[in-house]
This record gives sequence, structure tokens and C-alpha cells, in this order.
Amino acid sequence: MIQITFSSIEIDTLHQGFTNHPNPKIRQKMHVLYLKSMDMPHQQIRQICRISKSTLTGYLKQYIKGGIAGLTR
Repeated sequence: MIQITFSSIEIDTLHQGFTNHPNPKIRQKMHVLYLKSMDMPHQQIRQICRISKSTLTGYLKQYIKGGIAGLTR
């Protein structure tokens, strides 16, 4: 499992993004990362967001590589 440490500012930004961002794809990415920041297991995140394991892994790697800005590209 991929481990990521989130700051409280990042958690707040992810929450804002998944509730307010105009692009639905970016909202989904931020929702996934927000759930990850809440220490939710990957399988549960995949079930809630209805995404595949490879999609989840891709979002996590995208975040690791580029942070929140990387998710919005």
C-alpha cells in the first residue's frame, strides 16, 4: 500500500476541491485523495469512488509526483 502523509492544509484543500471544483474529474481525484488522507483502506476508497485499482494507484502517484497542483492538470 502506498503511504502518504498529508498536512492539515492539504486535507482542507482536498476537501474544498472535491466539494467545489468545477471539473468533475478533478473532483473525483480530490475525493480519492481526501479519503486517503482519512486513512481509509484502498479497497474501501475504490468501492466508494467506483474506480479500479490501477486508477487509484495512478491518482496516488500523480499526487506524490505533483501534489495538489499535479491533480489539477
